[in-house]
Amino acid sequence: LSQTQSLLITTIGSFGAPVGVFLSSYVGDKGGRKIPIAALGLLYGLALGVYVNAGNNFAMLASLLFIIQILGMCASFTIMPYMAESFPTTMRNTASGALNAFGRLCV
Repeated sequence: LSQTQSLLITTIGSFGAPVGVFLSSYVGDKGGRKIPIAALGLLYGLALGVYVNAGNNFAMLASLLFIIQILGMCASFTIMPYMAESFPTTMRNTASGALNAFGRLCV
């Protein structure tokens, strides 16, 4: 694949992120909390496995990356409220502050 095609695949894939965010509002409360998180994780892993072995097919790579972005964002937004309820407030705030601080160091 050329550099232009690779950038186009990445651009097409990035449009899956907002779709995944909206999809999480429908998936998040189906079957409790753990079932959607586990199902999305398995689908995400399966999609990544297919993507890695897709070869140089432009259409397949672009569509798979779009699906991977959808599944990744949907899983992330499904996990967020569950994680907030799993830990005490002081631990959440300390971890959140530390992650924000380390994230700023990376930029």
